[in-house]
Amino acid sequence: MISKTNRNQRQRDPKAEKERLYAELFAPYERIHPYSLHFVHNATTRDELKMLIDTAQTTTNFVFDTESNCLTNFPSITQAMFMKQIHENSLVLIIETAHLPVESSYEFLPRKQLFNCIFRSQSHIYTWGAILDELAPFLQFNLFHLPVSSYIHNTQQVFKLWFND
Repeated sequence: MISKTNRNQRQRDPKAEKERLYAELFAPYERIHPYSLHFVHNATTRDELKMLIDTAQTTTNFVFDTESNCLTNFPSITQAMFMKQIHENSLVLIIETAHLPVESSYEFLPRKQLFNCIFRSQSHIYTWGAILDELAPFLQFNLFHLPVSSYIHNTQQVFKLWFND
């Protein structure tokens, strides 16, 4: 048991040293965009969904990401940020796929409409990685279809080119 404890301590020390170095070199992150956070699930009101759909229709740039359950790898959350001008309030959506209304219900339709607005042909979608890798596991929820007609920007590829240059 002592050797395992010592090994864990040795592993933590380099991490702590790295964090200390980063704290010295870099200022803490400060956001420049004001934003509001919205959770989309089965309890989201019609009025809030209408507001989100209306805002999505007037937004052309979206940052999109997905997350799966860390234990089961089951798709669990989609995240979308409606990118607005620097001084405008941006919306950040957390869509909880495990807590959506039943697809056959009337309450499901506005959530699907929201995704249709985000993935419309005039939209620019920014992701970290390939969009198919992000979206494919979430097809089972029938909120959208592939391929999406939006302009897709894989920022990971752009970063790799810049970083390796």
